[in-house]
Amino acid sequence: MANTIILWRHGQTDWNVQNKFQGHTDIPLNAVGEYQAKHAARLVVDMKPTSILSSDLSRARTTARALADINGL
Repeated sequence: MANTIILWRHGQTDWNVQNKFQGHTDIPLNAVGEYQAKHAARLVVDMKPTSILSSDLSRARTTARALADINGL
């Protein structure tokens, strides 16, 4: 069986809205980004991921946590 890698970008931040470059600055998700993460997680879980790897930045961890919360990883 072949492995599949799913690349999933974090949800929206206030800096995304302002077209600011975030780089490694730890900008959290805004309310829209939190909604996007939860909505996308319900779609990604159907792909049956077996592990989750995330950046240490809070916006990425919050997005990954939305998936982990519904599939138990």
